[in-house]
Amino acid sequence: DPARRNTADTLFVLDAVNENSFRFDLPAGVNNFSGGASVAAMNLIAALANNRAPGDAGLVLFDLESAEAKLLPTPEGFAAINLIGVVPAVRKVVARGVLGNNAGSQFLVYDLQSGDLQIVKNPEGVVWVGPAPATPPTPGQAPQPAAQIPVRFNPKANSVEAIALGEDRRQVGVLVLKLK
Repeated sequence: DPARRNTADTLFVLDAVNENSFRFDLPAGVNNFSGGASVAAMNLIAALANNRAPGDAGLVLFDLESAEAKLLPTPEGFAAINLIGVVPAVRKVVARGVLGNNAGSQFLVYDLQSGDLQIVKNPEGVVWVGPAPATPPTPGQAPQPAAQIPVRFNPKANSVEAIALGEDRRQVGVLVLKLK
């Protein structure tokens, strides 16, 4: 469907060993999904769950072993989330949550065993972890694109590193999140 670029509402899987195929339907409350990161060590595919915008419904995990799709919802107060990665050693999913009204961002850690969500509080003076959206243009000037600031994910070290930005969108430090 050209109107829904880079999104899908169904995932089809072919089990090449048994030559069986099966279908994943999305969890209730999710219109489509986009992206998709394979986590071979856990037989998972993690993707953004979308309603109106990428990640506004959370993350959807497609469990290839159980043939189930599970929703990790966007927490209240957040407009959308971005998948950072899955850490198989500790069975956790790390995401970056963008607060409503572009008021900042924080790391979110979903525990796949307990189902708990930990919203990681930013250090004092830090408003954004990773990239901030572009600032609104000054009247009469061309809009400036958002800075491309990478977030570094290391599943072998159970860690995430990101540039920390203050309210003025200038770097105030580096944030390192170590998962246990």
